[in-house]
Amino acid sequence: MELQLVGLGVDATAEDAMARAELLVNKLLDPTEGHVPLLTGGHLLAQWFQGLAGPHELSVSHVAQLLAYLLLPPPQQRDAPLPPPSSARLFAASSDPLVASYRPLSFYLLTETVAAATHLALRLLGFRMAGVTPGGAATVYEWTPRRAKSAAAAAANANTEAEPDSLPEPPLVFLHGIGLGLTPYLRLLGRLVVASRGQRAVYAVQYKHVSMRLTANIPAPHEVAADVAVFLAARGVRSVSLLAHSYGTLVASALTKLAAASPAAPAIARLTLVDPVCFAMFLPHLVRNTIYQQPVAPAAASVRVLSAPPQAALPKSPPPLSASRNVTVACQDNSAAEPCWGLSVEPSNEGAQPTEAQALAVSASVPPAEVVTSHAPSDPVSGSRAAPRKGPIAAAAALRRNLVRNLLRGLVVAEFHCSVALRRRLDWARVNLWPSELPPDCTVVLSGRDNLVPVREVAAILANRAAMVGPAAHHPTVLLREDLGHGGFLGDAACQQQVLAAALGCSTEEVRAALEEAEAARRRRRRGSGRRGRRRRG
Repeated sequence: MELQLVGLGVDATAEDAMARAELLVNKLLDPTEGHVPLLTGGHLLAQWFQGLAGPHELSVSHVAQLLAYLLLPPPQQRDAPLPPPSSARLFAASSDPLVASYRPLSFYLLTETVAAATHLALRLLGFRMAGVTPGGAATVYEWTPRRAKSAAAAAANANTEAEPDSLPEPPLVFLHGIGLGLTPYLRLLGRLVVASRGQRAVYAVQYKHVSMRLTANIPAPHEVAADVAVFLAARGVRSVSLLAHSYGTLVASALTKLAAASPAAPAIARLTLVDPVCFAMFLPHLVRNTIYQQPVAPAAASVRVLSAPPQAALPKSPPPLSASRNVTVACQDNSAAEPCWGLSVEPSNEGAQPTEAQALAVSASVPPAEVVTSHAPSDPVSGSRAAPRKGPIAAAAALRRNLVRNLLRGLVVAEFHCSVALRRRLDWARVNLWPSELPPDCTVVLSGRDNLVPVREVAAILANRAAMVGPAAHHPTVLLREDLGHGGFLGDAACQQQVLAAALGCSTEEVRAALEEAEAARRRRRRGSGRRGRRRRG
């Protein structure tokens, strides 16, 4: 019932819309989801409007318009009540005029050339194009383990059908973010195969509509998820480990909901979300940061957490870091440290070198997991950190990162296909992932300098839920890198190793060892080929 109501089409009836609104209201008012403390005071509600100085300027008509925008399906939002003419404007991406433009033909020829080069690179990595999903929403590349290939060949010789999902570990499905498809993730995919030591099937899903390529098909994230689920089910895949980044987390969220609602869909054995945009989509951050490029103004206390019990009820210090699947959230705050219910807080100052103790960790009943907060760059293979850069060099690097980020954001968001995907084909109710919907084995990777994801709010939501429901429910592992921005894990070996370990269900040490062994083998092959070349020349 809920699967049918969370997203409604143009033929939705008033009864369907009311049922959808009731389901969403129940979620929004559910204190165990962890977000209710963030909404108190009205600051974030006022940030949905351009021109309001604060929550004191909110009127009944403003609230009514916001509720209609959040609760009604997009086709019925045009009937939402309007505020007085002099009032501020709602950031309503799905109903505002579409701001988009096609790029020159040369631009799309370039992106198609990049896609062709990526196809060749994937082939060199051992992937093959498994096919296009039945609805045409995505193209799937597959890496098959050697022993699975041998088993399939033996079964073919014996005229028997091989079991496609007979591996001890489920195949891993990778879902990319908005931009250039799988191109920025080639090194990650290669390391993923190496880290699994060639024992895991990998499916890399690519969708053209958010890869700045010419296409007439611009599906919604939940449509991509349904198409991918049908594709995988047709290949006999019954369970998957999902690794998703940015926009891909919306598809992963829809796959998670689909797996919970339909036994025919592949089950989610493990879920790893990096820079997730699928959390707290009822907050204005994603719309303002991504589409309107007007960041949310900070409040006096931008992240609200549950009030603390008597001091005797809290431990004096958090337990040691572990790899258990429980919530651990790093938090940077310049205000005075105040203990929270079930949480221990230690603030850090801007620019100071962070420590492992600078974490907002669920400690009393929920022991924390591993947190990485180093600002220093790392070695590309081992992940060991060098001394942090200071002075003009660091300032120039930060300026260059900001310039590239702004250029890419303007280039991508205003591109026609991407703009339609974000403004017209995104129904938040269908892809917002509530904390209660997370599978038992889940890892959430956040970046402290993320300019798209409301990192502090997401961290507080997960920590608040853990504090409220306690160890009776499963909680995700939350890893926070304070020094990284959105997508920064792609250039940081240490963070990438943790992402791979979470996706594969192994330890970071195992991933590091596999990568170092592969690098050593590559160097031996290079030295051997060099010696052979010298002998031939001699």
